[in-house]
Amino acid sequence: MTPLLQVQSAPNYCARLEVLTADQRPRWGKMNAPQMVAHCSEVLEVACGTKALKAPWFIRILGRILLKELLKDKPLPKGSATATQYKITHAVEFQSEVQRLKELIQTFANTSDEVLAKRHHTVFGDLTAEQWRILMAKHLEHHFAQFRI
Repeated sequence: MTPLLQVQSAPNYCARLEVLTADQRPRWGKMNAPQMVAHCSEVLEVACGTKALKAPWFIRILGRILLKELLKDKPLPKGSATATQYKITHAVEFQSEVQRLKELIQTFANTSDEVLAKRHHTVFGDLTAEQWRILMAKHLEHHFAQFRI
């Protein structure tokens, strides 16, 4: 079953962050644990409407085509492309990033479906609340699996 990021699942995601350590090694990818947490926060800030995503026109066209694939009931592929805006390559403070991500998870989960349905995604276009919740949950699941949490 496809996961959703909603009020009922938010405590589970926050609890899973508690077992992550700053020096935990990923199963794949280039980001370390603090960078991954910051990356997830950046994505959720866009979903929460507090940050804008920038994308060239050809990515917006490709995004609408990829959306159907991303919404299928299967995990995101390892090594998926990351928008430049979301690439975290600098050092970040782990505990403050974990706290930031927990707060964003709660904020997003508590956002009403009516509000989510009015948010436009720069790459994927207009999304339903359920599509927003699926994409955010799948993104977290992808990175939590990357670090075995």
